[in-house]
Amino acid sequence: GGSQFGMTFDSGGQRFICYNRVQVQHVVTESRYWRRNPHLAFSETVQNCPVDMAPEPARGHGQAARLYPISTNVTTADSHAGTFTAACAVTAWRGSQLPDAYAGGVLSCDPTGNLVHFDQLFARGATFEARRMRDGSEFLASTDNWFRPVFLAHGPDGALYVCDMYRKTIEHPDYLPVEIRKHTDFESGKTMGRIWRV
Repeated sequence: GGSQFGMTFDSGGQRFICYNRVQVQHVVTESRYWRRNPHLAFSETVQNCPVDMAPEPARGHGQAARLYPISTNVTTADSHAGTFTAACAVTAWRGSQLPDAYAGGVLSCDPTGNLVHFDQLFARGATFEARRMRDGSEFLASTDNWFRPVFLAHGPDGALYVCDMYRKTIEHPDYLPVEIRKHTDFESGKTMGRIWRV
């Protein structure tokens, strides 16, 4: 698949990926198998799972999954407000230290929104639907604008571990105008990364 920032497998061996605007996608089948038949026309083998998607106001962009940050961060892409803009670290939950309702669900980070998101997965034909467990809130969210969760892992104790890059600025310099880039602090926090146990 075209995953940018993460890949995970659930207990049944199903593969899930993500890209910056959609926090969980199901790889229904590998496209390489279908390409072996030159007479078979097909389009997508990856399914966007979120049922709660918002239209992208900017032309040429697809929909994005909704989220609910509690920080005051502003990104260069104002049209991304209230939606994923940097989804990463998609992780099928197989640990033992969260309540049973989380079993088989999927967690994803959005460092721009200073949060970790959770979706329950429900079978839908050959693929899945992802639905948030709680309306209007996230699994983990911070008012600290420097909280930048970028990776998730299952710990040997069954807990969830969150890698927090902890940076003042997370914008990529290439996406900022040159004049703004000259005055932007890209270094603050680079020695302050943390790991949280949930």
